[in-house]
Amino acid sequence: MRYLELLARTDARRCAHADSAAALTRALALVEGLPEADRKRRSIELLLARGSTWRTAGEMAKASADYEESARRAAEAGDRGLELRAQLLIASATSWIDFERCKTAVAAARRLLPGLADEETRRLARGVLAYWDLLIDGDGSGVEASADALEQARASGDAGLEGEHAVRHAFLLLAADHAEEAATLARRGRELCRAADNAFDPMVGAFVEVLALLRSSQRDRFDELLGEARRHAEQNGHRAFALLFSMLSHWRDVEDGEVERAAVSLPAALEEARTLKHVLSERLALTLLARLAERRGGPARALPLDEELARGARERPVLMQWITDLARQEKPTPARSRPASTPKRARPRRN
Repeated sequence: MRYLELLARTDARRCAHADSAAALTRALALVEGLPEADRKRRSIELLLARGSTWRTAGEMAKASADYEESARRAAEAGDRGLELRAQLLIASATSWIDFERCKTAVAAARRLLPGLADEETRRLARGVLAYWDLLIDGDGSGVEASADALEQARASGDAGLEGEHAVRHAFLLLAADHAEEAATLARRGRELCRAADNAFDPMVGAFVEVLALLRSSQRDRFDELLGEARRHAEQNGHRAFALLFSMLSHWRDVEDGEVERAAVSLPAALEEARTLKHVLSERLALTLLARLAERRGGPARALPLDEELARGARERPVLMQWITDLARQEKPTPARSRPASTPKRARPRRN
C-alpha cells in the first residue's frame, strides 16, 4: 500500500493524474486487509487523496464523488474532523459544477465546527469558511478569521497547509482592495503548495495573483504569470482553469488593440466555455465581446445574459462582478469587509 501511494505521488508530479488515481484505487482495494479501526481511517484518507487527484485534473464530478464517499464514511465512523475536511473539499469540487451543492457542503461544514474538540482545527476551518462566505455571499467580514487561520497554519510547521491558507487569504485581501499585498501572498502560497506536491492550489493562487497584478497595474509581471499559469493548467489537464487564463490573454489582446486576433479567438473561447458549462468563463467571454465591439468603434452594448448566465451571476456575486469590472476596465467592486489584517509571523518552534 505504501508503494502504491508513493507511485500515485510520482504519477501526479508528472501530471499523469489518471495513473495516479489508478494507483490509489489499487491501494483502496488493499485496505480491506487491515484491522477494522485502521481500515476505516485509511480508506477515507485514500478516497480524499484520489478525489484531490481528480480535482487537480479538472475532473470535478469524479472528485466530488470521492469526497462525498469520504464524508459518508467519516460520518459513520464518528470522525468529525475528517468529515469536516471532506465537506470543505466537496465545496471546492462542486463550486465548479453545482454551486447549490457547494453551498450545502459549506453549511454542513459550519454545523460540524462546534463539535470539534481541537481548537487548532476549528481555527483553520473558520478561515476556510471565511473564504467561502466571500465567494458565496460577497461577505468579506471573515478576513480576520482567515488571517488567524493562516497564522495557525504557519505555526503548525506544515508548509503545504500554510500555502493553502495563504492562497485563500490572498483572495480576501484582494476583495478588501489590498491588491499588492494579495499578489505577494498569493505568490508565496503558490510556492509553498508546489513544494508540497499540491498542484491544484497553485492554479487558484495564480488566478488570484493575476487579478491582483492587474488591479495594481503590474502589467509586466501580469503577462509573465499569465503564460506560466496557463501552461500549468494545461499540463494538469484542467480545462476550466486553462480557459480562464486564456480569457485573460484575450482581454490583453482587446486592450492592446489586437482586435482582429481577439475577434477570432473570443467566439471560440465562448463556445468552449459553454461546452464546459463554465459560467465564469462564459461571462468573461460575453463581456469581452461587448468590449471588443466598443474598441472596433461600434456602439456600447449591454452584457447579454441568458438564463444560465443570470443564475451564475446570482450564485457567484463577487467573482462575476469582478470579471465584468475587469473586462470593462472599471475598479473592482469591493466585498463587504472590515479592514484587512495581515497575520504576524509565528515564532519559530522549539526543537
